[in-house]
Amino acid sequence: MVIEAYEWLVELSSDEDVQRCARERDENRKLNEIELWLTREEGREEGREQGKREVIQRILSLRSIELTPSDHDALMACHDITTLDKLLERALLMQPGQALIEGEP
Repeated sequence: MVIEAYEWLVELSSDEDVQRCARERDENRKLNEIELWLTREEGREEGREQGKREVIQRILSLRSIELTPSDHDALMACHDITTLDKLLERALLMQPGQALIEGEP
């Protein structure tokens, strides 16, 4: 019985359709792993962005500075870490009455 199973496996492994299916399965597995990794990275990046937005809001709150509705909307829409870093610095240094987003009234 073992010999028959072995012969059957040898025969299957030499079949071009079986080889193609095996290659496609391996390629699909690799693509799924890459997609999963990218999804995790996107989630991490979104978490960093959200964390920076929350810190900016907390700093302004502790400094008793209210965001204008347009500044709040712009902050929530920002997804660029470099820009969020600049806004964080501005939140630390800005004076009451100044806009968080430069160019805002």
